[in-house]
Amino acid sequence: REDGKLPDGRTITRKTKSGVQEFLCREIPSKEDDQCKLRIYTDVTAQKRREVELQRQVHQLKDDNRRLENKSQQLEQFASILSHDLRNPINIAEGYLRQIETQENGDAVAVIDRALNRMNALIEDTLTLKDQSQPVEALERRSVTELAEAAWELVDTGDSELRIVDRFEIACDEDRIARLFENLFRNAIEHNDEPVVVRIGIHDTLTTSTRGDTKKAFHVSDDGCGIPEDKREQMFEIGETTTREGTGLGLPIIKRIAEAHHWNLQVVESFDGGAKFVFTDVDVS
Repeated sequence: REDGKLPDGRTITRKTKSGVQEFLCREIPSKEDDQCKLRIYTDVTAQKRREVELQRQVHQLKDDNRRLENKSQQLEQFASILSHDLRNPINIAEGYLRQIETQENGDAVAVIDRALNRMNALIEDTLTLKDQSQPVEALERRSVTELAEAAWELVDTGDSELRIVDRFEIACDEDRIARLFENLFRNAIEHNDEPVVVRIGIHDTLTTSTRGDTKKAFHVSDDGCGIPEDKREQMFEIGETTTREGTGLGLPIIKRIAEAHHWNLQVVESFDGGAKFVFTDVDVS
């Protein structure tokens, strides 16, 4: 029995041997004495922590969605300019180029043709960047092995090799992950002079204080020349490229696809000294 007034159902804080904890207080009237009430304290510390963590995740999800929507609106405007204001002049230029092509000016025509092809590639990649930035609404569980092998067939891989280290499934948008794998494969092959071995497998991260189990992620790595640590962040910026043929949009597309799934993406050095793209916060099974 305790004296004093305390609202029934109120959450209170008490200092215990285990530290400061929260308790839910409930009062039950005594059958023998109306003036006497029994107070029952239920430890709700863990529940309150879970509620706080859930609220944090909800706010983080809302912030991520707002950021994606802002990026999407900006890309929408830029893509509209490219697709409508540039495509028509390019098509006209390509038509006239074919008419003036002769054996004598063949070299000059080839240079112009390469420039027009590059402009078309920039338009296509920009439109792709816009589409891939839209938040994913429906997830389906898909085999990473099947997605990766299908994407590998669409890339000019030469003597490079794909190795699936672990067989697993992820909850994803199938079309976007197919594009993600294609861009990762092209990036590994085009940025290395020699053939590379590309590996895909499970990546285990450290256990966090808010989760009792080990969070799972997956990685795509290669044994190529790697990426300098001071350039790993800026390579996801639009326009960054180290090849003459590249549009500088391949890796930004990968970043946008990851963000659209609410995944985190980090680039580290692989076991072989190459590049390792690690995707975390992924529903892996």
